[in-house]
Amino acid sequence: MSSPQIPDLATRIRSIESLRQTRREIAEFNQELAEIEAQLDRELYAQKLARIGKSTPTK
Repeated sequence: MSSPQIPDLATRIRSIESLRQTRREIAEFNQELAEIEAQLDRELYAQKLARIGKSTPTK
């Protein structure tokens, strides 16, 4: 059974840069997801207000 080999410096540098790029992409995706969630929350809140407004008796 052979022991694992440490990759050479160039391979490590490429791997680290790839991981950093993936981390940036995930952070961007999470930001976009948070913005979508906030928009949905605003829309749901507006819908609830509209329903409440329609259900209250007018004087």
